[in-house]
Amino acid sequence: FATRDRWGTVTNNVIEEMGWSWVRFPIQVFVFGITCGILNLVASIFVKQTIDAEQMDELQRLAIVAQSAEKHASLLSRFFSRGSQDGVKITKTEYYKVLSSQKVKALLEVLDFSEHEAGLIWEVVDSQEVGSVIIADLVDEIMRARGSARTADLASLGKNDARIH
Repeated sequence: FATRDRWGTVTNNVIEEMGWSWVRFPIQVFVFGITCGILNLVASIFVKQTIDAEQMDELQRLAIVAQSAEKHASLLSRFFSRGSQDGVKITKTEYYKVLSSQKVKALLEVLDFSEHEAGLIWEVVDSQEVGSVIIADLVDEIMRARGSARTADLASLGKNDARIH
C-alpha cells in the first residue's frame, strides 16, 4: 500500500518495471478527458445560440404577421369607411359595393377569404338583420375568421348566432 511519503519510490519502481508509456497513459487519458469536456462545452454554447436565434426568428416572424394583420385590418376599415355614408356603420348594399372593388377583392384574397365567405361574414355580423353593422365589428369578424374559417363554419356560425338572438 502506497502512502504519500513513499509515492516517489512507488512511481520510480513502476517506471523501472513498466517503462514511461504507463506514466504517459494516465496523463494522456486526463488530457483527452479535459479536451472532450471543453469541446462539449463549446458545442453546447453553439447549440444554445442556434436555438436562441431560431426562437428570435420565430418571434420576429410572429411580430411581422401581427403587423401585417393590423395593416390589413386598417385597410379593410378604410375601404368600408369610404364606402359608407357616415364612416362608422355600413349597410348591406354599401358592403357589397365595397366588396366589388378590385382592391378589396385583392385584399380578401391575401387574407385567404373568398367573396362567398365575405358574404357569409355579413350574415354573422348582421344576424339580427338590422341592415347595417358597425364597420369595426365587421372588420374584427373578418380578421378573426380569415384563413381558418371555411364556408361551412361561417354558415353554421350565422345559424347559431341567429338562434341565440
